[in-house]
Amino acid sequence: MDSIPTPRQYLPSLKSGIALAIAVPVCAFVHGLFSAWFDVTVNVFELGPGGMGLTFPYNTKFIVNFLAMCIGLGLVFWLSLKAALRNIEGRERVKSIIEALAVVGIIVNAMGVVFHWGFDRANSFYTHEYGYDATDVYLYLYFGDEWLGHGLQQTSMLAFFALLVVSEQLAPRSRRIHWVEWLWLAGIIGVVAVTNGYAALRSESAILMLVASVVMLCGEAGYCLGKRPRLLESPLLLGTIVANAIVVVENVVFIAMYGLSPWYPWLRP
Repeated sequence: MDSIPTPRQYLPSLKSGIALAIAVPVCAFVHGLFSAWFDVTVNVFELGPGGMGLTFPYNTKFIVNFLAMCIGLGLVFWLSLKAALRNIEGRERVKSIIEALAVVGIIVNAMGVVFHWGFDRANSFYTHEYGYDATDVYLYLYFGDEWLGHGLQQTSMLAFFALLVVSEQLAPRSRRIHWVEWLWLAGIIGVVAVTNGYAALRSESAILMLVASVVMLCGEAGYCLGKRPRLLESPLLLGTIVANAIVVVENVVFIAMYGLSPWYPWLRP
């Protein structure tokens, strides 16, 4: 009978995936623990003397979110990827390419966080003063928040998992997934499925994440058909296949319930 693996014995790729999967919700929601309002002083020189010393309210939670999602999540992903790459023997050029793509992914994620939380606050200011309307100003704020910000964040996080899957497939195999590791794998699947499925439906990036999930799923299916990897020795490959399939199912169910037009991909209470 197989013994229960300790954390040090977990499959290397699974450990990397667990770290990233835990970091995603933690970094996304940690800002809720820090909430203190303060005024930011701005001098608008174009308004003359009356534009000096103006202020607007801001909250520490937005700053915490910047730090957590830009620095915290990026650092966890980078360290997780480096840990996965250590198990690859040789292939230095390939590892360098993966690292370069990882840097691009981290930058894209940071851009998404800045766009989302920057435009989200401006969006709130605008709707508080003028409500919802169809002016160019509001549409620009809404696009930057709900479309551009969310889209960059979610596609980059899917790319993080994709790079870990590639690193897993370049490393030598060791053994099959233990039953305890299946529990951790279920958690990874849940994070990807919720982030790219339910959370995307809650924002305006559902179509984008549906397309991204289909593309990744097709790529993984093609790889499996061509290379015939041992899925029970490839937890991240297996997990992301299942997670992407769940995302597709979530979207199909939503479309079946609400239709494609005019509301998809918006899900509102």
